Amino acid sequence: MIDEGGTATIEELIDPSLESGVNLQACQMTIELLDYDEDDLHDDVKTGADAATAL
Repeated sequence: MIDEGGTATIEELIDPSLESGVNLQACQMTIELLDYDEDDLHDDVKTGADAATAL
């Protein structure tokens, strides 16, 4: 659906977002729930965030 609509992918949006000062945080519970490896995340994405931290 993203391809069909010509919308930028998440990968295409990460670097411009970081250059604009966006603070990207990966939800710790989601990382654990989906068994993601934190080493596979973009280097500038902060980990360890939970809902209380994000708010």
